[in-house]
Amino acid sequence: VEISLVETKNTGKSNLTAKESFQSIGTGVSDDADKEANKQVTFSIITSSYLDRVEDILDELSGSGVEVLEMRQIQLTEEDVRAIKPNMEESQGWEAWLEYMTSSTSCCIILTRVGDLGVGIVSQMNLLTGPLDQNVAEKEAPDSINSLYGSMAMYTTPSESQALAAINRIFPSFTPPNAIKSSQEMQDNQYKI
Repeated sequence: VEISLVETKNTGKSNLTAKESFQSIGTGVSDDADKEANKQVTFSIITSSYLDRVEDILDELSGSGVEVLEMRQIQLTEEDVRAIKPNMEESQGWEAWLEYMTSSTSCCIILTRVGDLGVGIVSQMNLLTGPLDQNVAEKEAPDSINSLYGSMAMYTTPSESQALAAINRIFPSFTPPNAIKSSQEMQDNQYKI
């Protein structure tokens, strides 16, 4: 696949490999009580040219502590893609990217981190996905999905708000699983009156 979408975002580099990333991302809990109630989730797409590698890619993610909550194959419409990446016109090559994303069936996935809260899944998946261009990914994130499998093998929403918008569009009946409180937090709450 020769299509490239150049992201206009901070390209700060980490010394961690993508596989080590899930250990370094914070494990704190939001002060917002509504966000505490559900595990944090994110949204990714394995693009049409890589559907024959879905199981391999999911194995890579599982080995990094990522859990698939829901998955479906769908041919995205332009409206779907605009909901998934609302600011795509800000990226160089967006027209070709839109055409590619709507040209055939893709695999859309809702993901979280293994464990109680799922905190950090958005950052972790962006590290595991890597840059969309394989040449860039090979240099900046050599063990990322897009480095290992090819340009635009996987796209992950860059923020929690974009992930939730994409999930609401593609999986309208999805309800995130409840976060499991730590045993210490449960004991602390047990004695509150």
